[in-house]
Formats: sequence, structure tokens, C-alpha cells
Amino acid sequence: MSTGLKRCMYCEDSEGTDIEHFWPKSTYPLMAFDWLNYLLACTRCNSNYKRARFPLDGQGMPLPIDPTTDDPADHLQLTPTTGIYVELDVKGENTIDICGLNRDVCVAGRTNAWTAIEVLIPAYGPELL
Repeated sequence: MSTGLKRCMYCEDSEGTDIEHFWPKSTYPLMAFDWLNYLLACTRCNSNYKRARFPLDGQGMPLPIDPTTDDPADHLQLTPTTGIYVELDVKGENTIDICGLNRDVCVAGRTNAWTAIEVLIPAYGPELL
């Protein structure tokens, strides 16, 4: 989900400052040192939202989107004019809830970015319109 510019892998609103365990180490201690289980996240997503919340489906697979293996576009749709993510399935629904993806600061950031893009496209690439 992240652009890769030191941003939180979940919300992209904040700088990634924490090493987050996708599979929570408190519930899955054998995954605690698995390199593929580490994500860069902001403190808000890691400590205030996701924490150890990690629902599984009937087959034991994670219901939150794993940004290292899942394509978020398969589960979430961004409404650019409002900055709100809409779930496309149960993974999207769980991720929005668990990570607080539609919290005010994230929605405002997405809305501001969309507004800036709408202003900049005519200035830099009128042929794109």
C-alpha cells in the first residue's frame, strides 16, 4: 500500500518509524524473527490501531491486507474526491477498520493530494486532459 518513501505501510500518512510484525508476535511468537513478517509502520498504526488485532478467515489466512503480498487495489477502492477508502471485500473492510485508514488526518491528506493533482495536471501536462 505504501509508496516506499519511508512511509507507513498501512496509512501512508506518517513516516514509518516502527518495525511492525504483520503476524503479531504476542500471538504468533514463532513469527517474531521471520524477516518476511517485518513491516515499516508509523507509531499510530502500530501502537494505536492494529496492535495485536489480527482476525483470520475460515482457512486461517489473515483478514487484514498484507501489503507485501496482496494488491490493495483488489480489496480497497479510493474515492479521490472524498479521500475515503471503500472496501471491496472482507479483507478491505478489516483493513480499513484495523488500521483506521479512514481516520480524519488520512482522509484530509488524500483529499489535499487529489486537489493538488487536479490543479497541477493542467499546468504541467495540458495534453493529458
